[in-house]
Parts: sequence; structure tokens; C-alpha cells
Amino acid sequence: IQGSENRSHDFDDQFHPLYHHIEERWLNIARAMLQDQALPPVELIKVGEAYYVRDGHHRISAARALGQREIEANVTTWTVAQI
Repeated sequence: IQGSENRSHDFDDQFHPLYHHIEERWLNIARAMLQDQALPPVELIKVGEAYYVRDGHHRISAARALGQREIEANVTTWTVAQI
């Protein structure tokens, strides 16, 4: 996952939260993951070989911090026109 469609100001390039108010929600998501609670799939956009987060920034961030290598996702593929 390369970046964000619309939340790049809230997370750094490794998806660590940048602000305290984000951390509380992040902790709740991480707890849910540790307790194996079902969470909705994240929404990703695929452009070429890169993926960008549309929805699910906290889930991506928590999953990375917990060492998850995979996450359930709905992926929309954008095709780049060759000019």
C-alpha cells in the first residue's frame, strides 16, 4: 500500500497516526483486531501495481503495527490511459 486517497494529512508514509485524536480510535481498532473481532474490509484503489487507501486507514495502520501481512479488502482498479 503506497498511500492514501484523502487522509495523507492524518497518517505518515508508514500509516502511523500523526495526531492524538486519531490514536484513540486507532487503539480501539487494534484491540478489536487482537480480540479477533470481525471488522469490515478496507477499501483500496489499485493504480498499476500500487494500492491507495480509500477507506480503512486506521485498520491498515493497526494491522501493520500488529505485523499482519494481509487484510481483507475491496479493491477498485483504476486504469491509466496510455497517451
